[in-house]
Amino acid sequence: MPSFDDLLNQAEQQTNEELATKLSSLTALKDEELKSLMEEDGVEKQNIIKLMSILSDASKDNTEKAKAIDNIAGASKVVIALLKKVL
Repeated sequence: MPSFDDLLNQAEQQTNEELATKLSSLTALKDEELKSLMEEDGVEKQNIIKLMSILSDASKDNTEKAKAIDNIAGASKVVIALLKKVL
């Protein structure tokens, strides 16, 4: 019988895979790149979603987007991890 920790790890992995698949359909990033951000780079899923939501909001200009991004704790970690994938 699997331990509680094993079940938690399995659930986290499944969630990461499903989220990566859904996010990759909205971006130029592939599933594996998004899973890597979450698992290897330690970027929190919530921060990726918040950042993508802000950046895709057509009603905000760049200054408003920058201010909104400043309010996300860990946003710089998301941006740096994304830049590593792109560059």
